[in-house]
Amino acid sequence: EEHLEGSSRHVAMGIRDGETASRGNGSGTMPALSSEISEYYSRRIANFNGESEEHLERIEAYRRALGEHHRQLREVESLRSEVGRLQQRHGEVELQRVRER
Repeated sequence: EEHLEGSSRHVAMGIRDGETASRGNGSGTMPALSSEISEYYSRRIANFNGESEEHLERIEAYRRALGEHHRQLREVESLRSEVGRLQQRHGEVELQRVRER
């Protein structure tokens, strides 16, 4: 902020036209500015808390979905193994059938 000059510096500090950037000289502009800053950050923190809860809920939903996905993958792998065993057994039965002819 130090490199800004004039009203650009005031804008960067959040000071509107007609206000001054006095600090503690009794003019009363800093308490008003402090109050605005305090209200602004109180709103931001409240919004953040709401967003945080939403993010945690979304993360939990993703975890549940991921757990279900892994369960399904294990089930599919089990079924693939069973299909492989059945195909092998089918091949053995077919070979035996051909031999018996």
